[in-house]
Amino acid sequence: MNLHLHGCVDVDAANRLCDLQLAAPTTFTRRVPGVGLLAFEALELELSGYLEIGRIDQGRAIRHRFVQVACARMATDQCAGGAELVFESSYLEGLNLAVLVEKHKIAAEAWLRLPRS
Repeated sequence: MNLHLHGCVDVDAANRLCDLQLAAPTTFTRRVPGVGLLAFEALELELSGYLEIGRIDQGRAIRHRFVQVACARMATDQCAGGAELVFESSYLEGLNLAVLVEKHKIAAEAWLRLPRS
């Protein structure tokens, strides 16, 4: 829900999604004329879902911490104050080049997910 509503999560939330096996790390790259090659550490969704308009209040009743945080951020800009963010790869694919350059400025330069044992 968080990723589809906002297109990004902070590094800790990205790690939690990977721990829950809801997402997997990937690298997204795009060449921007005049700028060069932009590389994003990103997430590939393994499982996704949507909250329908009008059903947000039902989503607020879910007690899972990730959902609670997502609902709390719906009223604000999730990117506000975010020093490092991890983006979902399909979200990045839908952005125009100028927006990609802006998002790259706040993208996490690196974050490590260790394989589950």
